[in-house]
Amino acid sequence: MGGPPPLPSFGAPDPFGAVTSGVRRPVLPRPPAMEGVDLAADASPSSALGTGFYDFLPYSDGLSGVAIVSAPNGAGNLSAMAELQDRIRTLCQTVVNPAELLSQLPDRTQPGTKAFLAVLEPRSGQFIYSNAGHPAPLLVRQAGPVEFLRDNGAGPLTPGRSPYTHALQSLAPGDLLLLYNEGAIDTRNVQGEAFGEQRLASITSQCRQLPAASLLQMLRQTLDGWAQGAFGAPERLFVVLKR
Repeated sequence: MGGPPPLPSFGAPDPFGAVTSGVRRPVLPRPPAMEGVDLAADASPSSALGTGFYDFLPYSDGLSGVAIVSAPNGAGNLSAMAELQDRIRTLCQTVVNPAELLSQLPDRTQPGTKAFLAVLEPRSGQFIYSNAGHPAPLLVRQAGPVEFLRDNGAGPLTPGRSPYTHALQSLAPGDLLLLYNEGAIDTRNVQGEAFGEQRLASITSQCRQLPAASLLQMLRQTLDGWAQGAFGAPERLFVVLKR
C-alpha cells in the first residue's frame, strides 16, 4: 500500500484540546474532509473535563481511519490518554489492520481502556474494524433496520490478552455509521433511568435522512432534554460517517 504517509496536521483542535492546567489531555480534532462521506463529531459540554477521545487517522492509498477511545470507568489519567492518542497516531502510519493496531496498545495502556477503530475506503464505502470492549456502533441502512456491530466485540485493552480480531462491512449511499461512548447510553434522567442503546437506535433511525451534523445536533438536544434536572451528566462523544 506504499510507504507510510507523513505526520498530518489533523486540522485545528477544538476548544477541549491539548493542555488543561499544565496537564496534557487528549485532543478532539475537527472532522477532516473525506471524499464521498459526510463526517461529523460532537462532544458534550462535560467532555471538557473528560478523558475519552475520538480521532481521525490518515492512511496511505486513500484510506481514512476513525477511532473512539474511553478511559476505564470514565475516570482515566489525562496524560496517559493523551499518550495513548499519540501512540495510535504513530502506529497508524505503518499498521493498517485495526485489530493489529489495537493488539499493540495494551502494554502501555491503562487496564480497562476501551477502543473502537475502523479504516474506511471512502470511495467504495468498505471498511474494516475492530472493537476492544467499546459500545457496539450503530450501522443504519438507508432503508432497513438498525444493526449493532457486535460480531467481533472483545474485551477492553488488557496486557497479555489474545490478539484482537477484525470484521468487514460496507456503507452504501445513504447509509450511516454512528460511533458513541458509554456516556451517551448511560445518560440518566431525574428518575435515574439510563437513556439506553435502544432509544439511541430509535432516534438515529428516525433521523437517518438528516446530514451528519444535524443528526448529532438532534442527539445532543434529545440527551440534554433527557438529563434535564439530573445531577452529574457523563462525558458524551459521538462520531457520524454518512455516505
